[in-house]
Amino acid sequence: MLVHWCGGYVDPWSIEPTEFQNAMQLIWNKVYRNKIKHEITLKGAVYHVVSQLNVLIVMPLPTILFFGL
Repeated sequence: MLVHWCGGYVDPWSIEPTEFQNAMQLIWNKVYRNKIKHEITLKGAVYHVVSQLNVLIVMPLPTILFFGL
């Protein structure tokens, strides 16, 4: 879901961190409903892990191969 949301941007590298955080929170709330309550923060583990995964998903494969990510 998050990758689809990022794909709506002309330049996914220009997404502001707080906007990315808000999108992650909306997705978290939808997926986990009231089962797992969590507030995503810019310095939190969930934000850090997902933002790193998003770099690998959004980045074109040749770039990943070239930089060895």
